[in-house]
Amino acid sequence: MIMRAPFLKITVPYLRFSAKEEKVAKGNKYKYICQKCEITGNVHEFFCNGCHYLKDPTLLKQFNYFELFGIDANYNTSKEELDKRYRKLQRGLHPDKYVNDSEEVQNLATEYSTYINMAYRVLQDDERRAKYLLKLKAGNILNEEVVIQDQDFLLKIMQLNEEIEDIADIAELKEKEKELGAEMKQLVNNIGEYFEKEKYPEIVDELKKVRFCKRALEQADKKERELVQ
Repeated sequence: MIMRAPFLKITVPYLRFSAKEEKVAKGNKYKYICQKCEITGNVHEFFCNGCHYLKDPTLLKQFNYFELFGIDANYNTSKEELDKRYRKLQRGLHPDKYVNDSEEVQNLATEYSTYINMAYRVLQDDERRAKYLLKLKAGNILNEEVVIQDQDFLLKIMQLNEEIEDIADIAELKEKEKELGAEMKQLVNNIGEYFEKEKYPEIVDELKKVRFCKRALEQADKKERELVQ
């Protein structure tokens, strides 16, 4: 598949993915021809191999967020590795590196940076990463209106909410937050296991519980601010 796109002159060093990252990103499936130097290259590169011109960022948006960072589409992906890839992209594509270039180049760099930041925020957050990957794997099966069937879980969270509301001691509140944190960690672990087993309906159920836990943690945070005033 040959794709043509405009290129703009840049002043920063050439940046590209390693061979391993390129393979994960499936960059070899799509090709482009630089209109400036007519060198053929992979779409999943930011600059032309020949003249090092910055490419139109809309080409990269055909890749999902995992492919953008050159990592496997896995819920249990290493956040440390994600951070490393994120910093690598920002080092070469941050708008601050283009202050001496034309306004058009600066706008392209801003578009790159905005898209990279958005993808990073999604993959860094356990809930948002699960929702994003679930859509990639199973389509739009997440129905926000479906209620939680696990009544024991609901009663537990409701009881914690009531206890948090009545707490007047910071130390006691911290214990409740720790309990909620442990509950959240277990839910995240469950989601990871269900992705490995491709149990997508179970992931939907766990995501509902994650939302309840987050609300309880938000209530605890609000209560803490009240107590320290």
